Amino acid sequence: MPDNTRVPAKNNLRELRQDRNLPQWGLAVRAGTSATTVSAIERWGYKPGVELQERIATALGVNVADIWPEVSHE
Repeated sequence: MPDNTRVPAKNNLRELRQDRNLPQWGLAVRAGTSATTVSAIERWGYKPGVELQERIATALGVNVADIWPEVSHE
């Protein structure tokens, strides 16, 4: 469930997911989250914690920065 205290973040999740012909529920299963969370990220810019960001990126076969360009992981 989205944390309403977080600031919306621009992301490329929908485009990357659709490029792979992957439904929201399919990405959710691969990333170990819910389709509701995937939807919140895509629709409202909900920005998950670092661990979930990494799981989503891995599920898509991309880097976190490909989804959230302003994020930098040291």
